Amino acid sequence: MATSRTRNGLSGGLILVVVTSVVLVIALAVVLANRPGPPSVPAGQAGPTAAPTSAAPFEPLPGLSPGWDPLTPDAPVAPSDDDDGGGYPTASGSPGPVRTSPTPRPVRSTAAAFTAVAGNGCAETATAGAFASFTAGEPVTNLAGGWTGTGCAAGRFWSVPMSGDAQRDDESTAVTWWFKVGGVTQGRCEVWVFIPKPAKETEAAGKPTHYYVTRGRGSTTVVGQFTVDQPDSRGAWAFGGTFALTGGQLAVELVNRGAGAGGARHAAGQVQIGCWPS
Repeated sequence: MATSRTRNGLSGGLILVVVTSVVLVIALAVVLANRPGPPSVPAGQAGPTAAPTSAAPFEPLPGLSPGWDPLTPDAPVAPSDDDDGGGYPTASGSPGPVRTSPTPRPVRSTAAAFTAVAGNGCAETATAGAFASFTAGEPVTNLAGGWTGTGCAAGRFWSVPMSGDAQRDDESTAVTWWFKVGGVTQGRCEVWVFIPKPAKETEAAGKPTHYYVTRGRGSTTVVGQFTVDQPDSRGAWAFGGTFALTGGQLAVELVNRGAGAGGARHAAGQVQIGCWPS
């Protein structure tokens, strides 16, 4: 009998422990069930994401300006002619001497004494301007896609028909940019040309486009020449070279030499120069 009473006592204690454990488990489950969870997401919608980190606002690079400080450090370098002159291009397209090695990128020790920009859509001044010459049958057209920096808000350029021959210029078709270089009568000038980025690539397709540098508007004395591969330079400034300044005037002339295959034309955008006294 004594053994029977001990067994019954152990059984009662075990029952009490089991019941207590069950109660604790149930209580814990109730607490967990009542804890707030993540908000439900309706079907077809993304769940909440972390707030984006703040970032510095995008600031585009400033446009080029005639301030010349610097003009364009990343412009491709184009070949340039020697500064000691050369023959003016004739109707048959006979060129003057051309330097075969690329012109070194200019190293400026001082700020330019004179800077100016000219071209279609730029304000003509007493010191800089531009004009296009052409025949009625082969018109130069006025298009959008030129430079829109200081002094040239219109952003236009001239599309020039090619001569049809890679070795010949049409004497009556050209674009001229002219500069009167203020108080600098003798020295050197850097020449940069902007190659437009038109809607139709054939409107800026000189490969290459030929430019002559003369001693001013109306002068037939060539002080140098250079070429630019327009398809490789669209939407950017290209460095033409550094040329001798004599008499305080300088002009740049685009000639229309080119085969013109597939409707290809030359683009005459803006020209910018910076000059230093000798």
